[in-house]
Amino acid sequence: IDGVGHTPMQDSPETFNRLLAEALVAPLPPKPAAEVPGPSQGSVVCQNFPNRRYTGRYDSITLENCADARIEGAQLKQLTLKSSSVTIENTVIESDDVALLAQRSEVTATNVLLHGRVAIRADASRLDLAGVSLRASERGVEMPAASRLFFSVSDWQGTDYRGDAHFLWPQAAGPR
Repeated sequence: IDGVGHTPMQDSPETFNRLLAEALVAPLPPKPAAEVPGPSQGSVVCQNFPNRRYTGRYDSITLENCADARIEGAQLKQLTLKSSSVTIENTVIESDDVALLAQRSEVTATNVLLHGRVAIRADASRLDLAGVSLRASERGVEMPAASRLFFSVSDWQGTDYRGDAHFLWPQAAGPR
């Protein structure tokens, strides 16, 4: 909902209720595929270009000063953001190291699997995550510099937290 924050049910209740009612009767969106067909497009770098779109398989995607990028129906080994903004949907990022690295960036992600030694490293960034699964052999989230992560209807499996994720991170008292 345009112009609405993380609590759309309070910020725009009429629009929220209409969209919720529509979503409850609609079919469920497909889960991100573990394997996206086709060969890898290799490692790509976007520098200083807005509105780039990515779909398919990649070894890595790096966005540097790229506003309003979009990644949909993709499979990659690593996503790196530097002073960029991106919307990610129906995507799998599986890494041997850090799946998503965000520095001074904004991320909106829906229906995404982030799997790695560390799922997310957020450095002075803002992430809005809905229906996102973190799978980390070590930490789900590392934050070298203050960042804000909003989790909605997500789940997290790491050494730092295990369970459902529907909260703002970090929390003074920890997740509930």
